[in-house]
Amino acid sequence: MSKQEKRAYGIFIVAAIIVLAVILIARFGETARVGVLIEEVDGSPAGYAYKIKVTNASLSLSGGVGTISTGASAVEDAAFGSGWNGDTSNSPSQNAVYDELIQYLPSLSDTDGDCLSAEPGTPVTGRFYCADANNWDPAGIGGTANYLVIYDGASYIAIVDEDGQLLVNTVQAAMNIIADNDGRSIAASEMNSIIITSGAADYDIPANQCDTVTGKWITLKVTAAVVPSLTSDDTADLFVLSDGTALDAQDELDGPGTAGSQVTVVCMAANKWYVSGEIGTWVDGGAP
Repeated sequence: MSKQEKRAYGIFIVAAIIVLAVILIARFGETARVGVLIEEVDGSPAGYAYKIKVTNASLSLSGGVGTISTGASAVEDAAFGSGWNGDTSNSPSQNAVYDELIQYLPSLSDTDGDCLSAEPGTPVTGRFYCADANNWDPAGIGGTANYLVIYDGASYIAIVDEDGQLLVNTVQAAMNIIADNDGRSIAASEMNSIIITSGAADYDIPANQCDTVTGKWITLKVTAAVVPSLTSDDTADLFVLSDGTALDAQDELDGPGTAGSQVTVVCMAANKWYVSGEIGTWVDGGAP
């Protein structure tokens, strides 16, 4: 090979290297560096089973024929929204997923920072929110404990506060009416009901309904001139008359024997059922 031929060959090699470098830079960019490591598996011959490790890139195999394509990592931190729909190329970050889910299960603790100090700009119907009662009191509770609310599309309904107290005063439900003339052991599911009777029978409040201040109640409405009684199956429970007199534990509460009489008792202290309203005078009937 002559000197001129060698010189031309060298120029050709240099030019080829430059062109190849330009193509690689244009294809992958400076930040898309891809490293591939191929190892034989258990001594497999070339062209068969291999382990392939790709760094700083995503890897896909097409058609099960060993075609490999690589591209830059695609984890996005964009907030949840309509843009997620139909996107099969990008994965959400843990941060984006957490920020979305925590809105449905907010903590009632101040330390978590999940309680809102003001109404959200665009509240979502059916979503739960934690209200920082010191700064935002959407249900008008008037306390200082954080509480959970649900947005019904027009207003916020209080559910429970951080002390575990059900905020039932803001939730309205139809009363359960039970007609029974024979007396019965009231089921736990029948608490907060009105029992209408015309019989001189005994009605028993189930045990463990007033172990703490629960606010549970029962009303007994009498439609005949008979003397029904109200008792508790809990050995620790007692009734407190409207004048403040506390009966002995398990003593029954007896009606006046007139048609139209009525009594409502409410658990206002542990193991104490207070007469909160009565028609006719209900009295201590002694041990049943």
